[in-house]
Amino acid sequence: MSSAIEEIIADAVAIVEASSIPGDLRPVAFAKIMDLLAAQSLQESSISGPDSDRIASVQSSGWMDALVAATSLPQLYLEEIFFVDNEGNPLVGIDPIRLGDNAAERARKIVLLLVCARQIGGMEQSTESKLLREECERVGVYDRGNFGKTLNGLKDWFHITGARSEKAVRLKPSGRDVFRGLVSDLTERHG
Repeated sequence: MSSAIEEIIADAVAIVEASSIPGDLRPVAFAKIMDLLAAQSLQESSISGPDSDRIASVQSSGWMDALVAATSLPQLYLEEIFFVDNEGNPLVGIDPIRLGDNAAERARKIVLLLVCARQIGGMEQSTESKLLREECERVGVYDRGNFGKTLNGLKDWFHITGARSEKAVRLKPSGRDVFRGLVSDLTERHG
């Protein structure tokens, strides 16, 4: 093991031990601190690679603060679901297997999570379907032949307007309620 990695681990252990984090949350806190310290180390050494966008931490983003307020969950819990890309945009980081039994159900929940992160987070009033398609593709739940049908099936949660490939998706109150329930379910092991 390299000395840089050993140093990061030692720092993370010291931070967790010095904190007042409850015992059952210490493993999650340790993992998050490791992520943050590793990202900081990567930034300092200017290393970049194929996973560099995944390593970026949420830190104190305005959109995350708004999600914390909307869900009444600690940021640490929400960081199990979301992370940011190199431009500071929220992305879904949770394993899609936890989002449902089939690709369509997973895609619906990816769309819900991303729209809510961006809109409840105050980044925008409506989200372009192109961004949603790209996120589903990145996560591995994109079905080219059925994505439009999947999106149109979410009209209970969203106002969907625009042409076929340039739809704008705007959150409805019912979608906000479903989002709160989903996030609560995904983080329930902490409750």
